[in-house]
Amino acid sequence: MPVLHLVIPFLNEESTLNTIVDRLQACQWPEGWAASVVLVDDGSDEKASRASEDLAEARNSLDLRLIRHDVNRGKGAALRTGPAFFHDAARGGEAGQRKARGQALGRHDDIRL
Repeated sequence: MPVLHLVIPFLNEESTLNTIVDRLQACQWPEGWAASVVLVDDGSDEKASRASEDLAEARNSLDLRLIRHDVNRGKGAALRTGPAFFHDAARGGEAGQRKARGQALGRHDDIRL
């Protein structure tokens, strides 16, 4: 089955994350396709971090993962983190094993770049 991999980097965007994820859940993917979404928290404050954690836990109908940078590393780093997760998952690395067990990733350090 083909999979569309989506990377959504954010920094302190708790007010818009729900809307974005709601719209993704409402999407009608082409027949036979699936979507896998990685939210990359690029060092958000506590309020945004908590909101993104709650969001990731509540979205069971969407393959949604949350990866967190401990500090802001910039948009470029956040954009590279998502594909690194998918690449590692495809190779059966630590991130892939966690995904296969249905566990969400916590910290950015969980991924070998």
